[in-house]
Amino acid sequence: TASDTHTTPSPAKKKTKKSSQTVKSSSPQMSAALRLIKGTVIQKLSKVGMGKTTIRSIAKTKTKGMIVVKYEGALSKSEIETLRKDLEVEARFKVDDDVPVYVFEMDREKAENLYGDLMFDVQVPETKILKMMYIEGWILNVLSEGETMPVNYTSDIGRVTIGKIKMNKKKGELTVEFSVEIGAVSSRSRKSLETSPSKNAVLGLASSSEDDGK
Repeated sequence: TASDTHTTPSPAKKKTKKSSQTVKSSSPQMSAALRLIKGTVIQKLSKVGMGKTTIRSIAKTKTKGMIVVKYEGALSKSEIETLRKDLEVEARFKVDDDVPVYVFEMDREKAENLYGDLMFDVQVPETKILKMMYIEGWILNVLSEGETMPVNYTSDIGRVTIGKIKMNKKKGELTVEFSVEIGAVSSRSRKSLETSPSKNAVLGLASSSEDDGK
């Protein structure tokens, strides 16, 4: 009978863990934009810190991307729409500021002693030498192995438009989709750092020049 029939359950499928940083075939604009948007989220949401809060950072195309960050809390539809507008305004301001996008390497142990985990996403790379992208007072983030190098100045990113913002309260995740309108890229070479930025400079608590004067 049907009640006597025994069915062997199918083995459960293993969930594939998504990597936090999957940017390997991106444009220079998108490589920089992913970090710029993360920094903008930090500026607007006090609950989102810089280090180990990025769950995923994905370049869908050369002009479209998304980031998923840890966010414990809830946002109403009206709050999400306000956030979308605020992020767009703030990101465009930072692009228009035309500030340098620094890239530098540092021994991992030295970097961890200086910055703690500010430069890491949820998944931490195993490399002994870290290559990092830095916008003063905005973001410090490790560049993935094989990733396209970012543009030299924020103005080279292009006009930023924030798309959908999704709140997943159960998972504690906030997803921000965005696009960039790539324009003419300047021929200026990348500006070099004279000294490694301090933790305060990274967090926007002091400028690099103020730290140098201490």
